[in-house]
Amino acid sequence: MADSVTLRADREHRTGRGAPGPQGPGDAASGGDSPGPGRIRPPRLSGGDAYSSVVGILKYLLPAIAVGLVLLVIAWPRVNPVKQSATVGISDLQTEEPSNSTMLNARFDGIDDDGRPYRVTADTATQRPDDERLVDLENPSGDILTKDDTWIAVTSLSGLYNKEEEVLDLEDGVTLFHDQGYEMRTETAKIFMGEGRVVGRDPVDAQGPSGNIVSEGIEIEDNGAVVRFTGRAHMEIAAEALEQGGGGAAPILPGTGGAAGSGDAGSGGTE
Repeated sequence: MADSVTLRADREHRTGRGAPGPQGPGDAASGGDSPGPGRIRPPRLSGGDAYSSVVGILKYLLPAIAVGLVLLVIAWPRVNPVKQSATVGISDLQTEEPSNSTMLNARFDGIDDDGRPYRVTADTATQRPDDERLVDLENPSGDILTKDDTWIAVTSLSGLYNKEEEVLDLEDGVTLFHDQGYEMRTETAKIFMGEGRVVGRDPVDAQGPSGNIVSEGIEIEDNGAVVRFTGRAHMEIAAEALEQGGGGAAPILPGTGGAAGSGDAGSGGTE
């Protein structure tokens, strides 16, 4: 019996399952955490072991992040589509001049029906975008050459020129200058440059060497050879004109052969 107890105690001592012995001074200083006989302390990581662990983690983490960024770049246009920017092809380029272009110191030259030259000028000329034939003019003027090589000039603050029909519409104060020395003023007038004809439907105030004429309208035909004061007309004859005519001759009016009381000057009632 004693032999079996001794044998058992020896076996437990060899396997480490024996009762723990008393704590030594080292164990008490460590707070009692040091294992006694039969207790196994878990291993602690050294500095080298921690560095190796971090390197091992980054070895797999960095490639994973790179792959994720590549996939994000590929998928981003579908997640957040960008509006396609407009592109201009060669066929879309406009090679023609803009239809509403403006020209400074504009000039339009032409030939009338009798082969005489005429000219339309303006400080600025702006072509209308809706009609290539029409040009808006600022401070326009027109010059017409008469049959006897005299001229008629018209000016105004604004106007409209029809290049195809050769018609100049003037407004905002029109002034007509006749080569015989007459200056005629009206509000609007239409000048047919190709025909050498002027038509005005507003009141006219004319002044010249023979006197003054006031009428309800005016018509100039045959490149200035005929000047007709239309509607009710009133004329004041200058004394100098009567003296030059011997007191009995009618004063010369603008237009070849035009005189007070003739059909060319004042048909419609010259007073």
